[in-house]
Amino acid sequence: MASKNIFIFSQNFTPSSLGDSIRIKSIVQYLNDNGYNVTLFTTTNDPKRIENSLLKIYILNWAIPYNKDRFFTRLVKEIILGIELFFKLLFLKNKSYYFFTSPPFLTNLLGILATIFKKGNLIIDVRDLYPDVYVNQGLISESSSIHKLLSYLEKSIYKRAFYILCATEGLEREIINRSNKNKVILLRNGYANFFKISSIKQNNFTVVFHGSLSKFQNIDLLIDIIKKINNLTQEIKFIIIGSGPKEIILKNLISDNLLFLGRLSNEETAYIVNKCHLGISLRDDSKISIDSFPVKLYEYIGAGIPSIATPISEGGRILEKLKIGFNLDNNCKSIIDLIIKLHLDTDFYNEIIKQNIKYRNKFSRDYFVKDVFDKIL
Repeated sequence: MASKNIFIFSQNFTPSSLGDSIRIKSIVQYLNDNGYNVTLFTTTNDPKRIENSLLKIYILNWAIPYNKDRFFTRLVKEIILGIELFFKLLFLKNKSYYFFTSPPFLTNLLGILATIFKKGNLIIDVRDLYPDVYVNQGLISESSSIHKLLSYLEKSIYKRAFYILCATEGLEREIINRSNKNKVILLRNGYANFFKISSIKQNNFTVVFHGSLSKFQNIDLLIDIIKKINNLTQEIKFIIIGSGPKEIILKNLISDNLLFLGRLSNEETAYIVNKCHLGISLRDDSKISIDSFPVKLYEYIGAGIPSIATPISEGGRILEKLKIGFNLDNNCKSIIDLIIKLHLDTDFYNEIIKQNIKYRNKFSRDYFVKDVFDKIL
C-alpha cells in the first residue's frame, strides 16, 4: 500500500478493560509495529494513553454510552457521540483506510456516513450483530418499522465496506447471508499477553468467572453452583471479576466460598486469573450465546487453565475438540460434578493442562491479528 495512514474509531481504548479496547489495542500495536500511521478517535481520556510518533489520539466527549444505561438513554448517547464523530471525521485529512469497531452501532452508522465524503477504503469490525441484539433483548420487535430501518442501514454499510471483520464464526455466517462473502473475514479475539501460565496458584482449588455481568450471562446458574458447592466442600473457592447490570445480585450474595472483586483493569484481572485452577463461562441459551466464543475462554487458554463453557456453542465445541476444556448444557448438577472431578482427579486435570500448553500459542490476539492483517493490508 503506497500510503500507510489509517483512521480507527473505537469507543474504548487502553487502559479501559472493555472488549473493544483490548481488541483494538492489539490491532493498533500491529499497525504501528509495521510502520502504519494511526489516527484513533475514542472516548477514553486517560494520561496512560500510548501515543507515539505513529499514533495520534483524539478524544470524543459529547456523550459516552454505557452498557448499564437504559435503552433510550443509550440510544440518545450513541446518536450524540455519532454526530460528534461525523463532524470531526468530516474535517479530518483523508486516510487510506477507515476502520470502525461496532458496537456502539448507531455511533458507527453516523461515523461511516462521513466516509461517503472521504477518499479511502472502509473496514468494519463487527463484535455484535445489530439490530439483532435489540431484538434478543426484547427492546424492539423484528416486525417493527425501526427494525426494518436499522436492518436496511446495516446492509447498506456492509455493501459499502471494503472488508468486514467478524469476531466469531456465527457472526461470519450471519454477515455472509447479508453481504458479499468475499469481503467477510474472521478475526477472532484471542488473549492478551498478560494472560500467562503461572506456577503460583491460589491455596484452594479456585474457579474464576470474569467479564461482563450482562443479560446474556447466566448469573442465576452461577449462584446456584456457588451455593451448592459451598454446602458440599470448603476446598473449592470462587472468584468473580466484572461489572454490569447483574453485578448487584453478586454483591449481595453471601457465601463463604465466594470473593467478588467487581471491575478490575486488564492487568489486574490477568494477574488473578493466572493463579486460578479453572475458568468458567456460563451464558444463556439464546442464539447469540450459541454462536459465541466468549473472550474469557481465550483468556483461560492464555492462562493455561481448563475451562467450562455453557451452552453448547462455537467456543465450547473448540474447547472439546482440542481437549482443553468442556462444553455443557446449562445443567447445575453436571457442572458441579465436573468441577469436583477436576478438583479431585489430578491425572484428569493435568492431561487437560498438557493439551492447553500444546495449543495456547495459536489463540493469542497477536497471532490472530498478524494472520489477518498480513493478508488484507
